[in-house]
Amino acid sequence: MVEYVTDKEDGLQVEDAPNNLRTIAPYIEITLYGLNAAGQSFYEISFRRKMDDQIVQRVVPASLLLSDREIIGFLVNNGFANIPLKEDEKDLCNYLRESGNNAPKGLFASKLGWLEDKFATEQKLPFVYVTPDKQYGESKSDLQIRFVQSDEQYNQSMEVNGSLADWKNNVGKYIKYSPLMTLGVCMAFGAIAMKPCGIESYIVHIFGTTSKGKSNIELVAQSIFRKATKNTLPSWDITPIGLMDKCRAFADSIFILDEVTKFPDVPSKLQQMIYRATNGSGKITSFAYAKSVNRVDLNWIISILSSGEKSISQILEEGNVKLLAGREVRCFELSAIRNPKYFTFTSLPKGFKNSAQLAKLLENNTGKYYGTPAREFLQKFLKKPEKRIALIKNKMQKFYEKQGIDEGSIKGRIANRFAFLEAIGLLAIKFKILPMDKKLLKEHIRLLCAEVLAQHKTDEELCQEGIRMLKKALKKATLVKVKQKGKTFSDDEKMAFGYLIMRDKEPNRHFLAVRKGSFDAIFESQHQADVITRHLKKIGLLTHRQVDFVDFNNRPQFHCLNLDKLRKEGLYK
Repeated sequence: MVEYVTDKEDGLQVEDAPNNLRTIAPYIEITLYGLNAAGQSFYEISFRRKMDDQIVQRVVPASLLLSDREIIGFLVNNGFANIPLKEDEKDLCNYLRESGNNAPKGLFASKLGWLEDKFATEQKLPFVYVTPDKQYGESKSDLQIRFVQSDEQYNQSMEVNGSLADWKNNVGKYIKYSPLMTLGVCMAFGAIAMKPCGIESYIVHIFGTTSKGKSNIELVAQSIFRKATKNTLPSWDITPIGLMDKCRAFADSIFILDEVTKFPDVPSKLQQMIYRATNGSGKITSFAYAKSVNRVDLNWIISILSSGEKSISQILEEGNVKLLAGREVRCFELSAIRNPKYFTFTSLPKGFKNSAQLAKLLENNTGKYYGTPAREFLQKFLKKPEKRIALIKNKMQKFYEKQGIDEGSIKGRIANRFAFLEAIGLLAIKFKILPMDKKLLKEHIRLLCAEVLAQHKTDEELCQEGIRMLKKALKKATLVKVKQKGKTFSDDEKMAFGYLIMRDKEPNRHFLAVRKGSFDAIFESQHQADVITRHLKKIGLLTHRQVDFVDFNNRPQFHCLNLDKLRKEGLYK
């Protein structure tokens, strides 16, 4: 029987004869064996990587260990320090197969972020956050948890380089000079706590002409979790399936989408993809296919930081896309220009001549120091998760009281995210991760919140504005009088705004019939159209029905406006 000896200095050795050890490979061993939520067996192999001589861990399916060739190929592809001699390959592979029986047991998660699967629920594992090489939070002492790296996931999901002090001294200390950078960092930290705190997914889109510092905001935000260089920033040049996969891969962390003008499809699809990303679930058309590509649990909670030379609203309006009300509470737009001289910065640190100098420094530093802030935040957040959650909710309540905003309104739902981000930022300062003054952080977040809220009107404001728009539209409308049943309209008449229909001489039968689509098109958004429709119904001015005595071939739906009440309200002469 072959005897194996492992040692971190000498590596894996075989005892060929008594007291005669022969090294067959650098340090390598099986460190964990267990199952994933689907019941598949996995091993965790620990080995010395050639490029930096570091000990790394990789998770591989148990089926791979059946083939010597696949084991050696896997090790080489992952930077194994040295390829063993041909005669030693078999011994190495046999060792890896046999040592699994003595390895600790574990649960392999299929996605990063909060652990959510049947096995975890049965084992009663609350508040467990999974990274590629570690789990944070509560779990049974005899059960370790690891992330299964699969082809559908992204290797850069959580990388680390440098220390937390390196990040604070080279990146963190400059955040206070930019409200947008403050927001981006709070979004990154906040992504960790969104699920426990019940916060829904959302997008912040920063727009402005090129070379104004938008990429810096994205790089700094991404450095909280992972390597942040321009070539690591995902782009809006993405398909619906690609978006779905990346949202799942970056669940419970921040996800960057750079330059919206690269979006490859029509503007209407852009609005659909915003809904899809922020709804937190993907469309599965075939369960068998979904299972084969590891997309069975297509759900996520995510904060998305987007950028572009144009605002999303502008792109949709240029494409004649009707703006939906739901977009307002899940997609917030902010101008990149904070100062005409400093662009995304409001001031500069001493010794910096211009914002370009600071931007270049940040671009270099985010590529060197990254990943440690998120892990430190996780470590401290999960020491007392219930206490942290209660603190965040308490801070959010104070934000609402200070702003005087009703939580249930459109503005309240928008302010919800900013209240959460302020609370997260204050927590990151308390944890001594974010080197920033609490008062300044509040100023930055509340300034940006006010800018977003100023873009949105209350239902009362929308109604008042909409009534004026309706009056103006009725004044310009081309009307067709109809007295006989079954009248057929010409193509020109079908394009008219409305039709004055008089079935008989009774005054209450006099009404203006307007195609629903034509009526909605009067207003700036579908939400405003819905608000006006509800208001006119409430005061008895509008009813919704089919007009069955006029031949339009396809019998379209109509809004029927009472003429007498229109005149009484001063909307029609």
